[in-house]
Amino acid sequence: MYRLAGATDPSGALTASRVAVTVAAAAALVSTFALDPVVAAVVLGVVAATCVALCRPVAGLALVALAVPWVGGIELLPPPFPITLVDILIAAIGTAWVVRCIVQRINPLGTPLWTPYVVLFLAAIMISVTQATDWHASLREIVKWAELLVVYVAGSGFIRTRGDIRLLVAAIVLAGVGQAVLGYVQFFFGLGPEAFAAQHFALRAFGSFDQPNPYAGFLNMTFPFALSLSVLGARGAERGLYRVAAVLIAGAILASESRGALLAGFTASCIILAMMLPRLRPLWWAGLWAALLGGWLMALNLIPSSPFQRVLDAVGLGNVSFSSVTDANFSAVERAAHWLAGVRMFAAHPFLGVGIGNYSDAYPQYHPRGWYASLEHAHNYFINIAAEAGLAGLTAYALLVGSALWYSCAAIWVSPRGHIRAVAFGVLGALVATTLHNLFDVLYVHGMVAFLGLVMTFVPVAFRMASAPILGSGQGRTE
Repeated sequence: MYRLAGATDPSGALTASRVAVTVAAAAALVSTFALDPVVAAVVLGVVAATCVALCRPVAGLALVALAVPWVGGIELLPPPFPITLVDILIAAIGTAWVVRCIVQRINPLGTPLWTPYVVLFLAAIMISVTQATDWHASLREIVKWAELLVVYVAGSGFIRTRGDIRLLVAAIVLAGVGQAVLGYVQFFFGLGPEAFAAQHFALRAFGSFDQPNPYAGFLNMTFPFALSLSVLGARGAERGLYRVAAVLIAGAILASESRGALLAGFTASCIILAMMLPRLRPLWWAGLWAALLGGWLMALNLIPSSPFQRVLDAVGLGNVSFSSVTDANFSAVERAAHWLAGVRMFAAHPFLGVGIGNYSDAYPQYHPRGWYASLEHAHNYFINIAAEAGLAGLTAYALLVGSALWYSCAAIWVSPRGHIRAVAFGVLGALVATTLHNLFDVLYVHGMVAFLGLVMTFVPVAFRMASAPILGSGQGRTE
């Protein structure tokens, strides 16, 4: 049997954490006598989850994976500083990591690879606050990305064994399966707002995310792990379970009827399958060259462009006209209106933007005529960050995304065959799907930024295990 890293330290590294847990538990028990039973149950649940995160950080990371979809949008405190259970869990994990670093005299930000790019992005959005009119909204965005850094750095340090990796991947996929089941209930029984059924085959599944698009975006962050482990899993039973999970999650993405998510998920799946299964690579390259050739021939008017137009219509980019809005093209025109508003913000504030988190506050000054209601973001994160943080933020975000994709590919190259390599493929698939979907939406809501940080923790762990095998489950090998 192995012990989770960070659970205990010979020198008493977590003594302070245990004291904090004892005090919090005592306060919670006392409060239960004075609070409403439902509120008392919530308090006890929060304290219990915090205790787990402090004393068993890897288990706390697994709780973060499970909590993001279910309670990531439930505020325990009202605005302007809403706090969720996910925030508390991350604070506890960060506290445990700082305590360990102090006792062992190591640099809390010493994790290499992605850390400089996250810090650079944080610096860029912090500078943009000088342009903000709503600094509360800016602070919420900064905290969101700071939590990604905490999860990434602490998780990279706490994850030490194969058992830790299996636990976290199982939690990630289980979170997707749970949301998929909820989506099926909504889809088949029509449980949801009537607007989600208008102009659609059936009511769109939305899980606990309030909207179908971020729901499908979250599922796309979990599906690549189920897919890669269903192919490269170490055991037959494990591969079978992940195949069932992959089918359930894929079906729920279809039930969401999110065109951007379907396009992003399909592309990411094709990429990782072509990389995992060499015999599929000729088909992938043939399809890519056929697409490029078709685009070139259409540009020369040598073949009709109607197939390309149908593809644009399918992803909601066809028939966009501000002067002619119908039920069929409303969502596409609305998206284009928010893109245009974001571009106008960037043009007016090219260097520092209007302030991180301030897109909605600035929207009334830049919206196209007739589109007065803001959807809180630009429906494209690249445009959104350019509008809110200017060229500095856009450049830092491009480096953040590009480095994440590069390091995830490198993790595949260095990882030995088996479970670790399968997890690295899952990371790449999740990043590709998220990046592509962010061209049509903004997925960084409902705690999904922290979830992205959790996904990225597997990259430095893969590098570490490839260069220095670490004991796990009593064996001197990582696979």
